[in-house]
Amino acid sequence: MQLLTLMLSFLLLALTTPMVSAGPFMSDHLHAGYKLGKMGFHGDVAGHEISYNGTIEEILAYAETRYPGITKSLAARDDVPLDATAINSPNMITRDTVGWYYGGPFDGKGHKYCGANDCPLCKQWGYAINHRIQDGINYLNKVTATCNTDAHTCVRISCSWHSAIHLCNDMNEHVELPCNWVSTFAGDIISDARCQDPLNDHWDHPQSNGQQWAGNKAYNVFIAWASC
Repeated sequence: MQLLTLMLSFLLLALTTPMVSAGPFMSDHLHAGYKLGKMGFHGDVAGHEISYNGTIEEILAYAETRYPGITKSLAARDDVPLDATAINSPNMITRDTVGWYYGGPFDGKGHKYCGANDCPLCKQWGYAINHRIQDGINYLNKVTATCNTDAHTCVRISCSWHSAIHLCNDMNEHVELPCNWVSTFAGDIISDARCQDPLNDHWDHPQSNGQQWAGNKAYNVFIAWASC
């Protein structure tokens, strides 16, 4: 009887424990002194001003409760040009807040880290599915909005099907960036052959991970497996 009870307990544990096949979550491997937070979002989504905290998918779910059909309307729109989301653009809704850094394309891009030899943390992260990352990029490219995070904090910009785009702020200031600027970093990673999973030939959908830094400011975007 005791053996049967023990076997049933193990069976119940197996049935209720989620399967994880792509490696540890990024949040398990943050640098000391850093935390995983929620992205702040502020701007225009398909003609409606939205301020909310969360990934772009969570923001759209929230917006959908207020404006039914907004996600479908957004998907039908063209991408917003980067010059239309510049911090000094009259199209952009911004807040003049002390202690915040307002960045964008003028920050340029720095080094991109991919592969076990070039990116020490990458080998500790799981791979994200490329087309799921592209889904997030597509939404970010269609909003006239900023994505922001606190100092020394990493946030998920997009997360679906265990595939996430993260923004990590190494500065002492809060950072606010056009969302369609952040998305270009993720696009750089999934399009770089060096960032691809060496086992992609074995999968139905290509995967990648990596980290792209800004050029003259201490923030970066990386993609990795995540709990979503």
